[in-house]
Amino acid sequence: MPGGTILAVDGTTYDADALKAAIMTAKTTGVVDLVVKSEGGVASVRIVYDGGLRYPHLERIPGTPDRVGQIFSPRT
Repeated sequence: MPGGTILAVDGTTYDADALKAAIMTAKTTGVVDLVVKSEGGVASVRIVYDGGLRYPHLERIPGTPDRVGQIFSPRT
C-alpha cells in the first residue's frame, strides 16, 4: 500500500531477514502474511506467492547497443 509500513511478517516483528525467511518459507506454504500500518489503521494482508527469492538484473539483448554502458561511461 502506498505510504504503508510493514509491522510484522508471519507473526514476527518485521526486519529484512524475517521477510526473506517468510519468502523462502512461502515456496512450500504458498503465502506470506503481513501486518501493515497505513493512514487508515492496521490491517492483516495475506500475499499468495510461491516464487521464492528473486534478484532481477539487466541483460543486454545480443546485437543491440550497450545503452547502460554508454550512460555510465566517463564524460570526455
